[in-house]
Amino acid sequence: MRMLNGIIGDEMLTESLRRYVQQNAFGWAKTSRLWAAVNETAVDKSVKLDLPRTLPKLMSSWIEEPGYPLVTITRNYSSGEVFVQQVR
Repeated sequence: MRMLNGIIGDEMLTESLRRYVQQNAFGWAKTSRLWAAVNETAVDKSVKLDLPRTLPKLMSSWIEEPGYPLVTITRNYSSGEVFVQQVR
């Protein structure tokens, strides 16, 4: 979500998420519905998303293709230490 926020900004992301939740409150979560909500919000606000490819294709490369980082955070409550490990 942070990467998407960097592309469309706080206001558009907030309004897009609000639209998505309202439209899908009692249904299954689907990424395609989220991207549709972002596109609908952009159209409503007359914002042209200046992207190198369509939003669904751009986002699928971030969340569905292998090679994304896997971050594991482990906390030792006794010592107060936090361990962070990233692979891929």
